[in-house]
Amino acid sequence: MAVPDLIIRQKIPHPRMLAMNVKTMLADFLRFVTPKTMHKARFSVLLDAVTALAKDARCTVTAIGRAMPGPSDKISIKRADRLLNNANLQRELPLIYAALTASVVTPHSHPTILVDWSNADTAKRHFILRASIAADGRALTLLQKIAAEEEYTSPRLHQAFLEQLKAMLPEGCKPIIVTDAGFKVPWLKQVREFGWHYVARVRGNVKLKVAEQEEFITVNQFYRKAKAKPKHVGNILLTQSQSYETQAVLVGKGYKLLKRDKNRQYKEPWLLVSSLPESHGYAEKIAKCYSCRMQIEESFRDQKSHRYGLGSDLHGTRKKSRLEILLLLAALANWFHYLLGSAGEKAGLQRRYQANTVKHRRVLALCSLGILLCKEQKLNISRRYYQQGLKQIFAVDSSVVLDTGRSDRVWIIWGSNLWGSLRFNTLNFKK
Repeated sequence: MAVPDLIIRQKIPHPRMLAMNVKTMLADFLRFVTPKTMHKARFSVLLDAVTALAKDARCTVTAIGRAMPGPSDKISIKRADRLLNNANLQRELPLIYAALTASVVTPHSHPTILVDWSNADTAKRHFILRASIAADGRALTLLQKIAAEEEYTSPRLHQAFLEQLKAMLPEGCKPIIVTDAGFKVPWLKQVREFGWHYVARVRGNVKLKVAEQEEFITVNQFYRKAKAKPKHVGNILLTQSQSYETQAVLVGKGYKLLKRDKNRQYKEPWLLVSSLPESHGYAEKIAKCYSCRMQIEESFRDQKSHRYGLGSDLHGTRKKSRLEILLLLAALANWFHYLLGSAGEKAGLQRRYQANTVKHRRVLALCSLGILLCKEQKLNISRRYYQQGLKQIFAVDSSVVLDTGRSDRVWIIWGSNLWGSLRFNTLNFKK
């Protein structure tokens, strides 16, 4: 049964209008992504917690508990606290993430998956390793793991993370993994061992050697060759100790740096390495692929910021297992905000919340629009627009599709009919 058919089961008085209850929509969404064997009582508490977080709560135990229904705040806070300690829900985490992945990734596809680290709290006691799929404006969380400080950037944890991600992906799916400069050569080798492709950035004092040079130079020295237009460097040897051979692209930012400039790292050129096969316009395609990496940074802000997002930075949780469930609640809330915002944009409801009258471009992010819509007691969305938005989101996987039907070419299509506002841009990589 398709997800849009599960979302709403209410009788409608008029074929074009539908009074929708947020909790009813969220309940059907959770039924789709949670195991069928989940206990009814556990599902009820999970639904109340995600509903409270999605509407107007912070991602802390007390804030979620106070927003949950109950005879008193104390009892509701205890319900939220017991949910974070639930061992059965802890065992069901991989199944929930797998269901989220299956809803947007199809077999034999090549989606763009963004992977990054981030601190889970301001004290940096725990860190988050997350994989998200590139979408329209925001990355949607597919998998996330909590690591202690001593496990941060651990190759062993990276290997276990990739193995779990592979187990979640459908048959024949070979993604393109996009990472920043924090992931080194061992990570690139691990990605290739799974038969996947990577696009990554290299910066700082990492050494490299190009074909026409005899000695290794640092990336900072190589930046002198950067131009405004992306340039395909060709094969390089990455790091003097491992001499890892890979393709490289140098992308300049189009302006010079001054000594007095602050945040110089944000103005540096990009030196990108990739395992994708060379083709016409290769540099522009790789640069465009890496440019979507900012989406995962924005999704971290949606979760962590107490001003713009769910405020998970305020959680104060010290136990790893409790934090994993807390971040699952945040991921489910962000997914629902995105889905509801997409449906609301299809119905033109974003104009009610804009501070201006701009119509030719998006003013409110889909997640922000979803948060505003969650606060409404009743929503009057055309059934046609609502189901259209939901069907587009769950119809096919996003962002990048590789068609390897021909032996001499690999086609990468940016955008699809999943995201109505994206344009089709066909990229051709020859083998």
